[in-house]
Amino acid sequence: MSDQGKYRTRKHATFTMENESKIILKNKYRPHFQTVEYNPLNGGIARYFTEIDKNTLENPVFKNLLQFAYSVFSEIKTENWFIEAHQFRIKAQPNDIGKPTPEGIHRDGVDFVLMAIINRRNITGGLTKIYNLEKKLKTQFLLDTFLDIALVDDHQVYHSVTEIQVEDVQKSDIGLRDVLVITFKKA
Repeated sequence: MSDQGKYRTRKHATFTMENESKIILKNKYRPHFQTVEYNPLNGGIARYFTEIDKNTLENPVFKNLLQFAYSVFSEIKTENWFIEAHQFRIKAQPNDIGKPTPEGIHRDGVDFVLMAIINRRNITGGLTKIYNLEKKLKTQFLLDTFLDIALVDDHQVYHSVTEIQVEDVQKSDIGLRDVLVITFKKA
């Protein structure tokens, strides 16, 4: 992280899907890249992350989320897709907040985004905010329970997530927010 933050870890994998076959194929590992236009904090460079574990990739929940996202997004736009999956873990400690979106209000530079909460433990914050193209807040909500999902048309809106803090230091001195983000971009 260019802000020197140690609050966010990520695992990553890429896939392709040809619209005719409707088969999602895992790609050989390739780094994540966003332009500075879309990510002024960490954009402009190839970013290498640990690859998502094989057990996760073969998990029925993961596979069904990929298929679900494909079925929804392909109703809107029929394309061959380049798909990226990101497992994010945001950590907060008593004197350190966690930043789910350190770049602030942003778009991802893709066509569509699925955000699914996997785990929230001992945190406050983490409110998902959706903005119009003028960056005016349109709605906000909490992805709170396992597999609460937000679907985003990246051409139509911006988004951000508020910082997280430890909720109860007596319970634990660590708070976690685990999210799976799956992006679809025209191949």
